[in-house]
Amino acid sequence: MVLPALALLLLSLTAGCTTAARTHESSTPATDRTVHIDQKDFGTEVFVRVGDVLAVARPASYDEWNLAFSTDVLRSLNTEEGRRRPPANGWTFAVVGRGTTDLALTPFAPRGGTPNVPRFLVTVTAQ
Repeated sequence: MVLPALALLLLSLTAGCTTAARTHESSTPATDRTVHIDQKDFGTEVFVRVGDVLAVARPASYDEWNLAFSTDVLRSLNTEEGRRRPPANGWTFAVVGRGTTDLALTPFAPRGGTPNVPRFLVTVTAQ
């Protein structure tokens, strides 16, 4: 009589351990994350990881922009039109490769336009 009760106790303890192990594995956080770049980050270096997403806020209220960056490190998630005329929340990039690239944002100035067009630059290093 003691032996069957002991067997049931061991079986229930083993089942509890299996459930706990599964719960722990499923609660492991994802490695991908979103890194936000805003006005304070321009002129600095930002460190990211492959798989991260960069959310870049518009540094000024211009309507049209020219972007320059290495496609070996970053891939734009905006359409071509969205890169030139970004939505109110700015641009989004996927970090696709290791390395360093300057992400340069320059407002579009039509020929004969504003002589000193600002240029916003952030150096992105992906590890």
